[in-house]
Amino acid sequence: MAVTSTIFNRFRYLVGNKKVDFAADTFKAVLVPVGFVQAIDTQGLLADLTAGNAPIAANLTTAAVTLATQTFTEDDASDRSKFSSATIEFVATGAVSAIGAIIYDDTVVAPDADALATYIAFGETKTLATGEKLQITCPATGWLTI
Repeated sequence: MAVTSTIFNRFRYLVGNKKVDFAADTFKAVLVPVGFVQAIDTQGLLADLTAGNAPIAANLTTAAVTLATQTFTEDDASDRSKFSSATIEFVATGAVSAIGAIIYDDTVVAPDADALATYIAFGETKTLATGEKLQITCPATGWLTI
């Protein structure tokens, strides 16, 4: 699956103010429904995602999947650092349709609790039936680059 990702502005600010620790923080991913509209200027926290933009909570074994094997590495060849993880997997317990996923930092505390890091756009609707899995593989460039 070809994916694109966009970093939320609040997350950039939190990184610059040393509130994000890529090595120690727990990052999670949630699916977003068809109709989701990303607004990187006004969406900064998980709590900002309401109504039609709320993450999908029903019909999944785990609504917020913890990222495994997180790494933050220096890439001198491309002049950047990248945040990566193992493949993210969601398992449906009923019908689910999603157009993307959001990775957020589950460790940052109030007033910045559950800071949205990046939106991953699938480029198409992914529909799952009961028992089906959706695997999102981290691109070679990482989930996000700084």
